[in-house]
Amino acid sequence: MNHKQFILRALTSVSLITAVVISLNASGQSRSNTKSATDNTIAMLSTQPSGDQNIVVTQTEKNNNMTESKQKAKETVLEWFKAKPWFKNVKLTPSPSINLDELKKYYAIHPDFWEKAFEYFKNTDILNLAPGKYPIDGENVFAAVSEYNTQEPAERKWESHKKYIDVQIVLSGKELMGKAPYAEATPDIPYSEEKDIEFRKVSNGKDYLAQPGMFFIFFPSESHRPNQKAGEIVKVKKVVFKIKAN
Repeated sequence: MNHKQFILRALTSVSLITAVVISLNASGQSRSNTKSATDNTIAMLSTQPSGDQNIVVTQTEKNNNMTESKQKAKETVLEWFKAKPWFKNVKLTPSPSINLDELKKYYAIHPDFWEKAFEYFKNTDILNLAPGKYPIDGENVFAAVSEYNTQEPAERKWESHKKYIDVQIVLSGKELMGKAPYAEATPDIPYSEEKDIEFRKVSNGKDYLAQPGMFFIFFPSESHRPNQKAGEIVKVKKVVFKIKAN
C-alpha cells in the first residue's frame, strides 16, 4: 500500500466514526428530550386535580349529607313535649296541627309559664271543676273552664288573640277546631284590647277533630274557630289555658 492509499483510508475511517458519533449524540438527545417531556406531563397530572376527582369528592359529600339528613329525623311536637320533665305523666297528646317553630319561640320567652300550666293540669281534677276562671300565675297564666253545646260551623266566627296563647283541651264530648294563618285572613270585627280578641274572615282554614286526651295550641300568628259540631251537636266541657305571649 502506497502513501496516498493509506491517507485515503484513514480519512474515510475518521469520517465514518464522526458520523456515528454525531448520530449517537442526536439519538441520545432526542431520547432525553422525549423523556423530559413525558416527565413534565406526569408531573402536571400529579399536581393538578382532575375534574373527575372533584366530582367524586362532591358526590361523596352529598351522599354523606343525605345520609345524615335521613338519620336525623325532624323533631315532632310529641317528642318535644316528652323531652320536658314537667310533661311526664301528663296523659295528653299534642294535636298534629301545632306549629313547633312557634311553640319553641314562645316557650323560650317564658318557659315557666308553660311548666305551670301543664303542672296544673296534671295535679288538678279539672273535669270536676265548675265553669269559671282559675288563676295559676296571676294574669300570666290562668285556666278558663267552660261548658257549652257545639254549634254549626256557620254560627261560629274565626278569632285571634294578641296578648295570650290558647292551649285548648276538650275534657268531655267532641268538637271540630278550625285553624288558619292570621296573615291570610281578613278583618271582620276589630280587635278588642279589653277582651283580647279579634274576629277574622277565613277562606282557607282547616278543621281538626278535638276529643278528650288531645290538646291544641293557637298562637297570635294563627286564627282559630273552636266549638264547631263534629257530626251531631253535643255538650262539651273544655279547659283553655291562657298563657301570656310576651
